[in-house]
Amino acid sequence: MATVGISSTVPSFVLSCNSDDKTTKSNLNNIKYKELGDFLGEGDKPTLVELLSKINSINETDIYNVNDISFDGEPTVTEAKIKANEDSKSFIGSVVVTYKYYKRVDDSLKTDLSKVAIKEFGYIYDSEPSFTKDIILKNFNLINVNNKITWDDVNIRYASDESAEIIIKETSSKYKGESFEVSFIFEQTQDLENYFRNTDLGIINDKESLPTIDILLRAINKQVRGREIFKEDINIDNENFSETSIRILPSSNNRFIGSIKLTYNYTKTWFEMEIDKEDNEYLSLENDNLKVNCMKGNQKYEYKFNLIMKGEYSNFDGWPEIGNSEYEYEKYFYCNKAEGESFGQSSYKWIIVAKQNTIEPIKLTIKYGTYYKSLNVSISNFG
Repeated sequence: MATVGISSTVPSFVLSCNSDDKTTKSNLNNIKYKELGDFLGEGDKPTLVELLSKINSINETDIYNVNDISFDGEPTVTEAKIKANEDSKSFIGSVVVTYKYYKRVDDSLKTDLSKVAIKEFGYIYDSEPSFTKDIILKNFNLINVNNKITWDDVNIRYASDESAEIIIKETSSKYKGESFEVSFIFEQTQDLENYFRNTDLGIINDKESLPTIDILLRAINKQVRGREIFKEDINIDNENFSETSIRILPSSNNRFIGSIKLTYNYTKTWFEMEIDKEDNEYLSLENDNLKVNCMKGNQKYEYKFNLIMKGEYSNFDGWPEIGNSEYEYEKYFYCNKAEGESFGQSSYKWIIVAKQNTIEPIKLTIKYGTYYKSLNVSISNFG
């Protein structure tokens, strides 16, 4: 007797047991986009309605609904497992979706970041050869210390080599406002050890027991290979600071790494000014302000005062200079070495030639080594 074979092939879809219902059920695990990104809701965790709405939006459909799908366990702010209901006519199976959920905050409680942010960064530094979005975010927070941001608050989009667009997320719990640009000049972090042409700064003069940072920077910037160094770029290693050397360290702005020892010959020297008793009826001195009064008429009047140089004089490198490098005020001032005096003495005679109707204040600059003394001279008529 012949036997008849029975096929046991299983289809890839599931048919309803009801012969009149031929609906094919989809497996939830076949959802195309399971990473949902950021979204807002009203509670501390997403509701099923909010989550399914987000799934439909991301996958550009409207087929997922609460009649067919339920939570499988409790959702969190970062993921949820959903499953098909037993009586669903559309779906089978389950799936885990991930996201970043934020509880909605009333806009009236948020700060408009576009109105309060400092947008011009100036120079920014990093060890990377070019700037990144993380570098921009970090420097935004260094400058905007009262309005710091995180990636929960903003997106950043490159605008140019020297600017970027800050886009405030709707999901931010702290900020609102229109997008805006920030500008900056990016430089790669430099090693202090390689930034100097010469580590010997030469002769430094000042009136303090040790050179000040301003005096040091004046000498330092004559030896650097690149752009000048500013106070905010470096720190001083106080344990390695003396009359002959200093070690400088990088500051927190990341312009430099490493450290370097610099040497110099420091001399404590400074200037004071005194007025000759002769003719002092027409001169007055208050701190560094010398006032000269001229008589009426066309006659020139010469008034003398002494420049007193104090400290060590062995490194004196020349006669004091008048005015700026262009000698703009040479017609008003000239300097004569008094007869019988020589370099190295502690007092030098200066002569002021006062002209009628010269009323603008004039600054007299005296140079000694790397130290400069400025005197503000006012010349006026009196009757």
